[in-house]
Amino acid sequence: MDKKTLKALEGDIKKWQKIVSGKGIDDGWHNCLLCQLFLPLCIGCPVRVFTTYGGCCDTPYDRRTMHHQKRHPNKSNKYKVKCEICKIIALDELRFLKGLLPKNKGGKTR
Repeated sequence: MDKKTLKALEGDIKKWQKIVSGKGIDDGWHNCLLCQLFLPLCIGCPVRVFTTYGGCCDTPYDRRTMHHQKRHPNKSNKYKVKCEICKIIALDELRFLKGLLPKNKGGKTR
């Protein structure tokens, strides 16, 4: 993973830490640093490398979108933790993103 991608991934991890704490929001690709680098096709995005799908399909983010649309619809589609299920999904997304970090020589995640 190059430095630019790693920096974006780390930034998105910080974003999701704030979302989990109730202090941040997700605004789709508008405030996703990985999306800013890799849209429109997601080629090279570590999420797509892991899942083989673009658009964060088959990730906790995909579940976040469906849950939010069904349980907390709004016109802007901005996401924040509004219920316990939201928090669980946000934690899953945070763990997922952390799992994409490269391993160091000791086998531990950065």
